[in-house]
Amino acid sequence: MITEGEIDALSVFQSGVKALSMPSGAKNLEWIEYDWERLQQFRVIYLALDNDDLGQLATMGVLQRLGEHRCKLVDWGDFKDANECLCKAGEAAVVDAIVSAKYKKPKDLKNLCAMMM
Repeated sequence: MITEGEIDALSVFQSGVKALSMPSGAKNLEWIEYDWERLQQFRVIYLALDNDDLGQLATMGVLQRLGEHRCKLVDWGDFKDANECLCKAGEAAVVDAIVSAKYKKPKDLKNLCAMMM
């Protein structure tokens, strides 16, 4: 689990899930280069960045660098981030958001069954 800020990482951790924070926030993705070897050990990486424009832009950048095939996206719904979710809805809501994380669907992905009809 990768979060955008340290408080968010602590909020996720308080909810029972191990998390790391991006060291320089959403504006700097250079950490990926330095942590590349360590990141290779994970088959699935959960991205739980902020639910704002900068956080979503950073999410797309991280997805491109780490690979859409192994990154699940945590959707905080009406909340800005993990900390707001924890403070306003509690630990169970944080866990629910994580459990509900999904892979990004490619835009040109088509349902084969629908195409055959």
